[in-house]
Amino acid sequence: MNRNWMLLLGVILVTFATAGCEKYALDRQMKELCERDGGSRVFETVELPAHMFDESGYPFPGWRKRPDENRLGINYIYVRKEKIIKNGNPLKGEGRLRRVQVKIIRKSDSKILGETVGYFRAGGDGVVIGHHTSNSCPASGEPIEKLVFVKK
Repeated sequence: MNRNWMLLLGVILVTFATAGCEKYALDRQMKELCERDGGSRVFETVELPAHMFDESGYPFPGWRKRPDENRLGINYIYVRKEKIIKNGNPLKGEGRLRRVQVKIIRKSDSKILGETVGYFRAGGDGVVIGHHTSNSCPASGEPIEKLVFVKK
């Protein structure tokens, strides 16, 4: 086999061998961050009448269509903060890692009723064939809205 073909084959093998290294590094970082502060914490539950829930069990029917400041009616504040930890373009093989925190706060006394923190990784595959991979933690559980607001 000619030397140029051997060189090309070597480059291809090294590319595929190292593809996804960033993905695994970001997954390790995500796991460490998640162990530190990921998950849901409920400090107080609020009982609401059954008619205040939609067919999927979410409180305040139609909440997804409203802006965050009015999402949970007039008595509660829904706060969503997103922080990009590592920014990259997953469609180009680059990794992205972000932290998302959601808090539910009662307006009358500014008390935090519950919060959830999650980490989300997209891409980092090195070579993308089709769609990039993704991962998140903690493992999906009930959304904080369903944990704070319960049916009477």
